[in-house]
Amino acid sequence: MAVYDLSITDGLLSTTRAVRKRLDFERPVSNDIICACLELALQAPTGANRQGWRWIVITDRDKRNAMGEIYRRGAGTYLEDGQRNADTTGAAQDSRVFSSAQYLAANIQKAPVHVIPCIAVDQLPVDPPRHVWPGLMGSILPAVWSFQLALRARGLGSTFTTLHLRRDDEAAELLGIPAYIMQVGLVPVAYTIGTDFKPAHRPPLHGSLSSCGQTCSSGVHGPVPPLEMSHRPVPPLSVSTSQRTSSSTYPNLSSLFRVDEVLRNVQ
Repeated sequence: MAVYDLSITDGLLSTTRAVRKRLDFERPVSNDIICACLELALQAPTGANRQGWRWIVITDRDKRNAMGEIYRRGAGTYLEDGQRNADTTGAAQDSRVFSSAQYLAANIQKAPVHVIPCIAVDQLPVDPPRHVWPGLMGSILPAVWSFQLALRARGLGSTFTTLHLRRDDEAAELLGIPAYIMQVGLVPVAYTIGTDFKPAHRPPLHGSLSSCGQTCSSGVHGPVPPLEMSHRPVPPLSVSTSQRTSSSTYPNLSSLFRVDEVLRNVQ
């Protein structure tokens, strides 16, 4: 017996798309909606209940413009090369994806809100073994997806991007992010132009489903370069009272700081 109305929950899960060309750059987004969606995101699972997530919310136009430039430098020729390859091979769906991704790259600064989800990495050893990374990403990416689902339910769209991470040092300098806070993506947020999104075409499940006991081949080639991690303890994010979201309205968002007219660095 279903606990919730499956027509609603399944519809939300199957139509929360990566929105790029249908982001409404002209309509403002209130801080209350962003905070309400982040509050729901904080209900996501987190490894050892450490709740090491951090959320950087950027609304200042100059900072968004700067992030747009960083994003495009990070992208390099990746999107153009992908578009050309898709067109050459006749992969129509891939071609549409790369076309919309190029549109977003050219216009990402116009999204009224940028959200950078982060995770504290102070507890990671130097050169962490491979098995550590799933646990670390599993402590932030479910929360990111919950955030995106909450946005969709309220008529907003988003897309999870990672291209700026090739220049994450530039973003860290711009936003004052310390070394022991790791950026995991950039999520542009805006209301959507229309809400009639549909499920995407996906290959049948049986093509990616293995029964217990079968071995899956690996598509990973070459060693993963080591990352140098700090062992410093993680202090709470610090912002001025004028920048912090009201704790009486959103009591759990001590991990949130906003970048408005004056940048407040993480201390």
